[in-house]
Amino acid sequence: MVKDQDRDSFQIGGASPIIIPAGGHKVFGRSADPQVNGNVAVDYVYPGMVLANYADEIILMAGDTEVDRVEYDNSAG
Repeated sequence: MVKDQDRDSFQIGGASPIIIPAGGHKVFGRSADPQVNGNVAVDYVYPGMVLANYADEIILMAGDTEVDRVEYDNSAG
């Protein structure tokens, strides 16, 4: 599952699990259309979650275990 500290979240996988090898990466986006994503092709289109422009966090969960987290805000530096 991917979530933030508020109430946004989405479940990854289902019938087609996403496998990211060690040292690898996958690009997630809200649209499959590269023109909507700043000309970036995505590997996985996620539903529903909205990230704030000023401050938010992305938390990757495996069950009840936090695997990784990225937090950002609008400060420079």
